[in-house]
Amino acid sequence: MKYIYLLLTLCFLTFANSSLFAESTYDTGKTVPSGYNKNARPTTPEQFGFYLGGSFTYWQPYERGMDLGIVRYPDPTPVFPNEYDLLDVKSEFKPGFKVLIGCYPTDYDWDVSFGYTWYRMNKSLFFNNADKIIDKLAWEPSESLGQDALAGSKGKWKLRMDMFDFLVGRIYSIGEKLTFKTHIGLKGGIIDQRFNAIYIMDNVAHAPPYITVTSYNKSDSWIVGPKIGLDTYWHLTEDFHIFLNAALNVCYQKYDLKHLYRQDDTYAYDFDYIKKDYKFVNPSIEAIIGLRYASHFGCNDWFHFDLGAGYEIQNYWNQNELRAYVSRLVDDGSYASPSDLVLHGLTINCSLGF
Repeated sequence: MKYIYLLLTLCFLTFANSSLFAESTYDTGKTVPSGYNKNARPTTPEQFGFYLGGSFTYWQPYERGMDLGIVRYPDPTPVFPNEYDLLDVKSEFKPGFKVLIGCYPTDYDWDVSFGYTWYRMNKSLFFNNADKIIDKLAWEPSESLGQDALAGSKGKWKLRMDMFDFLVGRIYSIGEKLTFKTHIGLKGGIIDQRFNAIYIMDNVAHAPPYITVTSYNKSDSWIVGPKIGLDTYWHLTEDFHIFLNAALNVCYQKYDLKHLYRQDDTYAYDFDYIKKDYKFVNPSIEAIIGLRYASHFGCNDWFHFDLGAGYEIQNYWNQNELRAYVSRLVDDGSYASPSDLVLHGLTINCSLGF
């Protein structure tokens, strides 16, 4: 089903970009093409103009499979079924930022821009309850410790994203109350993740009484690929607008995975280290809707100020290769297909053109 959504999105964005290459001849006395849409870029003192922008982001990431495992409460009576808990490392909203620099390099009203997005998140889960029994450890390949009482556990998820966008587009009027900005370009960057899990078990089967299981998991990846998008501005008044922007990316992505497993007791330890790399072509989509204020000021209105806020969501397909790889080692198939990475939350934009 997600590929149908991607196809529909691509068709829509392709149609929206059909006016991207319209000839800018409306002010030269030449014949205007029948499908031409008049440019609507902010005015500048010269045909060549610059703009600088920044954004504050407050996003929460979500990714299936970032849990320590499943534990159950031992029921004292055999009449009732056991009660289970998922030890999920739940993410939090974290601040980030975007930086944007752009220009209008010619009198054909092209818009060339370069953007950078910075985001970091780390979240830990501590669990300490000797009354629960391990039913399944998420990051332990052997499954040999399933009948031990879980004395304590700790999980930590780290996410690092540095994304870059190089775009060429054009902003133009569709009517009195609607403006489009279509763009094409390249998207690239890195998406790095870590998930470390520590389990401490009170072994009831044999001495020594405690066993410590540690699982270190690391995924470093980089992406690069084409991007196509459409920004829309619905004019409520001369200065206030509702904006709805969407973009589709199809990127080549290379993962470098590392998995380290160690089991310690008083007398000995087991140690495993596995390294693997994967290469995929993964799509991603991003969209934002919100309210925007934009106005000219200064001498002859040569400066343009833009301030907006909205709800943004980004979806990157097939990102949790950490859990998928461990699931293949366990051979249980629960997360054999990597889950998507979703980010959502508040984005506040501000830019100045001159």
